[in-house]
Amino acid sequence: MLLAATTVRGDHQSVHIDRYGFGTLVVDGREIHTDVLLTPGEVREYWWRREGHVLHLEDLDALLDEHLERLVVGTGAYGRMQLVSGLEPELAARGVTVEVLLTAAAVDRINELLSLDTPGWAGALHLTC
Repeated sequence: MLLAATTVRGDHQSVHIDRYGFGTLVVDGREIHTDVLLTPGEVREYWWRREGHVLHLEDLDALLDEHLERLVVGTGAYGRMQLVSGLEPELAARGVTVEVLLTAAAVDRINELLSLDTPGWAGALHLTC
């Protein structure tokens, strides 16, 4: 999994998703055109998965080292990205609640978590199909 172009906010600063449209995410005024992993203070661009439209546990390694309680998965504009069988129970066993949504709804949910200053969440967003 390649992760690069990471943007990290300072202490107590959160990212904000301005908008999402097919293939484009605007975070804090900056356009992103790659799938991303997000935490309250960080954006990790160029998120690639082992199997393009299937999400495996190992695809989330960069997030699992953190204190993760909630994972919001954006499956794309049309829901093409799927979770591999058994992923949700595996994450639940680790204490992680998973919300699987189309990416537009996932963006709304992440902004809601940000507005509530909710700790312990991360987002994994597929931006295209």
